[in-house]
Amino acid sequence: RWYFRAGGLGEPPATAQTRVTEDELRSRELATATADVALLTLDQRPGEIVLLPDGLWHCTYNLRAAEGEGDSDEVVVGFGGPAGGVRRAQRGHTAS
Repeated sequence: RWYFRAGGLGEPPATAQTRVTEDELRSRELATATADVALLTLDQRPGEIVLLPDGLWHCTYNLRAAEGEGDSDEVVVGFGGPAGGVRRAQRGHTAS
């Protein structure tokens, strides 16, 4: 699951560069959002690619596969970031 923060004139989100649960993310971001800020979500499916424009604040959460579906040892690999590096996050961790 992807979370995107739209608006805010480039100001960092309340949860920028921190690990928080999805509930805390939604709570803190919505509590501190101004009228021009929206918190958007997208559930990415297998085989889909998500391309983001420069400067868009975002974070990801790995969703557990439904019972009997998917691989319990799945790994998510992300390319990009502030320095163009590669990040690797295993199930349950976040990367922003």
